[in-house]
Amino acid sequence: ILCLSVGLFTSVIMHEFGHALMAKRFGIATASITLYPFGGIAKIENAIEGNRAELYIALAGPAVATITQFDRFMTAGASSRGNHCSA
Repeated sequence: ILCLSVGLFTSVIMHEFGHALMAKRFGIATASITLYPFGGIAKIENAIEGNRAELYIALAGPAVATITQFDRFMTAGASSRGNHCSA
């Protein structure tokens, strides 16, 4: 249970940082990131101008979380002991 909770929380944090960092790349500041037990919100300070920026910011969170989970899956699969809770 602890491993699942830490993994989920890590995934949510990385997801929200993905949105915030992509917004920063477009010169848009993030006012705050609020985390909830099963999700979070990255609050953007300014309105997003341009469809491309909005699309990239929206896709950055799921992309980062997917890459993070894939990495954790591959790391756990490479464990010789079969411990799926390796960090």
